Amino acid sequence: MKKKKLITRITCDLDTKSIDDLIRCLKVFRRYGFTKDLTVKPSATNKGFHIISWHKDKGFTLEKLLKIRKKAGDDHIRIMLDSKSNRVINVLFTSKTKQKSELKLEGIPIEVEVKGAEENVKISFWEV
Repeated sequence: MKKKKLITRITCDLDTKSIDDLIRCLKVFRRYGFTKDLTVKPSATNKGFHIISWHKDKGFTLEKLLKIRKKAGDDHIRIMLDSKSNRVINVLFTSKTKQKSELKLEGIPIEVEVKGAEENVKISFWEV
């Protein structure tokens, strides 16, 4: 029987600037043991927050991690994409701009996302 990979890093893309939603997310992270190296950043669009943390111990399976992210208020589209693809999950942009590309998919121009500067804010779980 193949062992399932345990994931120790969690991210959450909150599409709201509500401090209550941010606190709710941080409490979910703490409840499930994601208490190491907590970072809160403004989202690239400045319409919400990106929260990143590491598990204090062994982590969770992908299925359980996705459920925790849902409870924390993560963007439902990101959760759906991460559950159905083989792409690297838990990737958040620190800031980005969108540029039109010469490439087209079925006649629709593709937007290219470009990373920019990073802003970090460290928060202690005991402040929540």
